[in-house]
Amino acid sequence: MIMKTIKLLLTALVAVVLLAGEGCAKDHIVTFEKLPANAQNFIKKHFAEKQISLCKKDVDFSETTYEVYFNDGCSVEFNKKGEWKEVSCRASGVPDAIIPSPILDYVKSNYPGVKIVKIDLDKRGYEIELTNRLELKFNKQFQLIDLDD
Repeated sequence: MIMKTIKLLLTALVAVVLLAGEGCAKDHIVTFEKLPANAQNFIKKHFAEKQISLCKKDVDFSETTYEVYFNDGCSVEFNKKGEWKEVSCRASGVPDAIIPSPILDYVKSNYPGVKIVKIDLDKRGYEIELTNRLELKFNKQFQLIDLDD
């Protein structure tokens, strides 16, 4: 009787784990037209000359994100509203028009000739990576708060 109960409990536990795994993050390939309108407009404005290789929708418990990959290695991540969260262009540099002007001005004056190859935006501020491998963090008021090399 105890063995039968243990087997039943183990079977139920395995079923719960498998079902929970099904509800975890799921990536779906989507077409450009299935991206939120804000994301489509952002790409048309800042990456019009680039060819898209893949658009992906990532559904997780807490959030939905979209990722767009370009043939030249650039990528952009958007939130569910189509607002950019991360832009990475390691070969060519992030387009200047995406970077807030106080951050762009800071980099140009303190690191002449260096490009911004990645920018992340979150609720605390901005984090950028430069071609010289420095990582700079700025708060929402565009004040430098950290530097990693």
